[in-house]
Parts: sequence; C-alpha cells; structure tokens
Amino acid sequence: MRNEFAAVEVTLDDDGQSPRLRLHDLESGREAFLDAMLLRTLVSACRDREVIARLLAEAIPREPDSEHPTPT
Repeated sequence: MRNEFAAVEVTLDDDGQSPRLRLHDLESGREAFLDAMLLRTLVSACRDREVIARLLAEAIPREPDSEHPTPT
C-alpha cells in the first residue's frame, strides 16, 4: 500500500499463537502487529483519537532508548 506520503506493506502473520496483521513501514523498516482483539477495539474506538493512539502504541514494539540507556 503506497501513496505520496507513505509506503506500508500489510501481510497476515501466522507465526504466533493466532493470526495477526503485520504492518511494515517500507521507509523506516519498523513493524507493528495487530491481533483480532486490537483490531476490534480499534474499530469500536474509531471516533476517539486518544484511544486509537494508545492502542497503536501498544502494538508497536519499543525501541531501546539511546538517550537513556538502561543500567546494566
């Protein structure tokens, strides 16, 4: 899926316990996985931008914080 602002690959990932959508940003290489429960909640909450932002934040794996590394 592509337009003048973004290029994203959407595939079905069957490697986990249940199928989920895999979203892959072709420019940055970042990925997000959306399972059925998250998608259902997203559809239900489509009018509330804050809810959508929280749900999507949960779906995207956190990257290590280079400015504040965890002490070892």
